[in-house]
Amino acid sequence: HSADGQSHGLTGRPRAPARANAVNAVGRPVPRGPWPCAMSNVALLLKRRPAVGDLAAALVYGKIDDTADAPVAVVVHYCALNDADIHLAEATMVVPVSAVPSATHAVVPGIDVCGQRADTGKFVVGIKPCVKQSRGTWAARVHMRDAWLAPLPDHLTAAEGAACGTAAAAAAACLRAAAPLLAGGGARAVVVGASGGVGTLLTALLAREHGAHVIAVCSARSAP
Repeated sequence: HSADGQSHGLTGRPRAPARANAVNAVGRPVPRGPWPCAMSNVALLLKRRPAVGDLAAALVYGKIDDTADAPVAVVVHYCALNDADIHLAEATMVVPVSAVPSATHAVVPGIDVCGQRADTGKFVVGIKPCVKQSRGTWAARVHMRDAWLAPLPDHLTAAEGAACGTAAAAAAACLRAAAPLLAGGGARAVVVGASGGVGTLLTALLAREHGAHVIAVCSARSAP
């Protein structure tokens, strides 16, 4: 849901306009860029490593210095929560790649983001690499590289753009790998975990863009 309570297209309900709310992650109006680097920033912070299932209780809200760890400032409209964020915070990834939070070294979680470039005002979606990352996307403003950003498509809301980041990248990688099998259309494909972010996008793209017959597999409670 957007800041004004409107539902969005991915839910199948009436959607809010993509550019309806010029507010940032904490509901404040978005000023025109460029942003001065000295402006304070606010974020959701981890100051300790949460136990499994304890992420929400471990998060605190506070100010962070706005040190630029990448050249492009993005004013955040929406950020996303996905499984990777939880596993990184709890250090339950197969390979430990996340930064270690502590009382003296707060970590900002988050990978996916949608917002406005501070230099141009254009809406973008982005994925911030998470390897040893202590400044993620759960903040009012994040710093990104151009290679981590893409324009927000006109038919998507900002909320949908944030929701599609990592999932869309994973779905695109699957489609590139399967391209020889999909050539010519009419392929048959099985998508396991079709109710998740990656699976939802794969099912739609395989059917609509590649003309494939898709068999979607998910748990009974996630079935339509």
